[in-house]
Amino acid sequence: MKIMDKVRQIGMLAALAQQTIPDVPQVPAITDIETIQDLVQRIVLWVLIIAGVIAVLFLIGGGLLYLTAGGNPEQVQKAKTTLVNAIIGIIVIALAFAIYVVVINLIS
Repeated sequence: MKIMDKVRQIGMLAALAQQTIPDVPQVPAITDIETIQDLVQRIVLWVLIIAGVIAVLFLIGGGLLYLTAGGNPEQVQKAKTTLVNAIIGIIVIALAFAIYVVVINLIS
C-alpha cells in the first residue's frame, strides 16, 4: 500500500514538473539592443541581479556575525537585525522580479 502511494506521489511530481512555466525574459546581448525597451529591460535585469547578489551577501554576513557573536547580546541583536533585513530585501527583490516578468509579458 505504501509503495503505491509513493508511486502516485512521484507521478504527481512528474506531472507538475511538465507544466509550462511563464516566459522569463532573457537578458539581451549587447548586439540585440535595438530599442529603448530592450535597453530598459537590460538595465532592470542587471539591477535586480546585482541587488540579489548584495542581499545574499548580507544574508551570509549576518549568519557569520551570528556565528561569531560568542554570546555577546549586542552582536547577536546586530546579527539578527542584519538577517531579518537581508531576508526582507530578498523578498522585495523577488517580488520586483515577479512584477517585472508580468509587465514584460503584458507589453510583449
